[in-house]
Amino acid sequence: MVHGHRSRLGPCCLIGLWFLKHLGAHFLFLRFLQGFGYSAFFIANFTFIAELAPPGRRGEAMGIFGISGLVTIAAAPATGELIIEAFGYRPFFLVTAALAAVTLGVSLSLRDPEKASALAPEPASDRFLSRRRLLVPLMVSFSFGLGLGTVFVFLPPYAKALDLGRIGPFYIFYTLAAIGVRFFGGRLSDRFGRRRVILPALIMQALGNLWLSYPRPWFALRAIGLLIGGAHGLLYPALSALVVDLTGEKGRGKVLGAFSAAILLGSAVGSFTFGVIAHFLGFPPIFLLAGGIILLGFAAFSLWGEA
Repeated sequence: MVHGHRSRLGPCCLIGLWFLKHLGAHFLFLRFLQGFGYSAFFIANFTFIAELAPPGRRGEAMGIFGISGLVTIAAAPATGELIIEAFGYRPFFLVTAALAAVTLGVSLSLRDPEKASALAPEPASDRFLSRRRLLVPLMVSFSFGLGLGTVFVFLPPYAKALDLGRIGPFYIFYTLAAIGVRFFGGRLSDRFGRRRVILPALIMQALGNLWLSYPRPWFALRAIGLLIGGAHGLLYPALSALVVDLTGEKGRGKVLGAFSAAILLGSAVGSFTFGVIAHFLGFPPIFLLAGGIILLGFAAFSLWGEA
């Protein structure tokens, strides 16, 4: 596993954006490199946390690690807008490149956790069994990502079509719930088992998506934000800890990469597919469908999931 050098793409790409005069092939290439660097950096750090954390506190560690991403998502757009409005895009790219360079410096100071050097190779039969055990958690991760993608992509135009007013409260309650659950309840899956956390969280996420098919009364968006945010705060660390639990030490990076890819794939599939459905049938059916798919994930994990 490699940490520091993967983050070098970030500063280089952001500085490269400084020189662009128009959108074109160079922009697409830089964005591709930036996305590749971000993905590699995130998975490497995620694996690093999984290896550092004691098995009995792995869920807590994954949850606390995820808070940094939630805070960044909440704070970065507003901060970026202020910089752009005051100074323009080029200083904005320099500031972000400087932040990426600081991250690179911190990453270079890290050292991989010590591992036993004489580990016996994992038998092929054990590798096959491990992959079978991971199928259901990855299916649940796909449904989790699909539900999140549906909400974040389609809620703004849906709220506008229904004249629901500002949807800022949804994001505030969502973020507060996701961070609060991770901070104060991060050890739930460590104490009570992954299964006892994942199953209720899937129900919460499904209820939030189903409720969005008719977001009434006036406080509905706030309550839905709490439901889906709380589900996110419970599900993400519990699922990520579970896939690590079910994986041998040598395969953690690949498995956490597959876990992240399953969530992103679910979000992408939901965005493209449900966009077509919404065009012909409107928004309520896509939230009902997303809730139904999450419930299928709940049923699959209830029957075949291991924890």
